[in-house]
Amino acid sequence: MSEYILFEWDEEFNTGIPEIDNQHKALVGLLNSLFNLLREGKARNEVSEALNQLTAYSEVHFKTEEAFFIQYSYPETETHIACHNAFIDKIDSFRDQMTGSNLTLSIDVFKYLKLWLQEHILGEDMKYRDYFKEQGITV
Repeated sequence: MSEYILFEWDEEFNTGIPEIDNQHKALVGLLNSLFNLLREGKARNEVSEALNQLTAYSEVHFKTEEAFFIQYSYPETETHIACHNAFIDKIDSFRDQMTGSNLTLSIDVFKYLKLWLQEHILGEDMKYRDYFKEQGITV
């Protein structure tokens, strides 16, 4: 079965911070991989492991962003961290549902993950990009 692209990377998602842009691209890749595992009917444990990888990498990425926030005194740090925490909580909720009964929640999971990532990058992440530019910060 050929690979399906759920989330297509576009240049509009670039923050101008190479480390963060590369991490965003990796998150998009993990999301697409997870989607394809489910689409191909892979075993629950493979899907669960892929979801764990997405969660773990999200946490690494969030810590990278948060380190930039602290280093450059980003004024919306607390709000942004709250968004990160809510995302991790939501993934944990999906994982709990998955271990409970079935995988039929997959459509909702992917709608949420794709939409959240797109909106988060284009909304919240662009705010710190603009802040860094306004402050003359180059990273």
